[in-house]
Amino acid sequence: MEDLADIVNIAIKELTRHSFELPGFTSLTKEAQRGRAQVNRALYRQVYDALTAEGRNAIDTLLAESASESHQTRWNMLKQDAGSPTLTHLRELLERQQWLVRETYIAPFSHFIPCGVWEAVYILDGLLKNKSDIQPDVLHADTQGQSEPVFALAHLLGIELMPRIRNWKNIDLCRADRKSRYEHIDSLFKETIHWTLIETHFPDMLRVALSIKAGRISASTILRRLGNRKNRLYR
Repeated sequence: MEDLADIVNIAIKELTRHSFELPGFTSLTKEAQRGRAQVNRALYRQVYDALTAEGRNAIDTLLAESASESHQTRWNMLKQDAGSPTLTHLRELLERQQWLVRETYIAPFSHFIPCGVWEAVYILDGLLKNKSDIQPDVLHADTQGQSEPVFALAHLLGIELMPRIRNWKNIDLCRADRKSRYEHIDSLFKETIHWTLIETHFPDMLRVALSIKAGRISASTILRRLGNRKNRLYR
């Protein structure tokens, strides 16, 4: 509760309920201000302790004065209202949203890859080589960010791969067994999972995942080798 009048009203109500003599209005106001300050300081301390050093620096940057003539901070721009629904205000709102995207975008990892290669080979390296405080476990990509080996390796590494895939009709999905049926989408499942084959090679797949986790080999190195359909782990 931030409004001083509300705090004073609640104080008067509680004092009356407990049959205490009401102090003067000035005394009530001072006590309300003191109580509000104590609560706010406790809340600010909780937020401060929860922030990382990067988060604190980001807030300091928001509150720093700009070098422009207005001397406004980034916080002033961030907290502006959208304004009335006019074309000018709509343009200003879009510009502010684009600015916000630029300010909050981070690239914890970047890597140049050769032209013409399938991007999925390198997509897991981005998460595994990320050393920042932000450690996501969900990975979004387009069609070139996925393949059967990438899905399998991502699952073993605890990464949820969520790509956009075009041409679903050309993809053969596997049902758990021949008797399994899936309402409305059953026509997509044209193959059956080879459980025996998975059980046979599962120890090898685990060793590969552990080697990647330990940093002894990169995910892209393994995926380049698994790009060959003759590879026994690919099968």
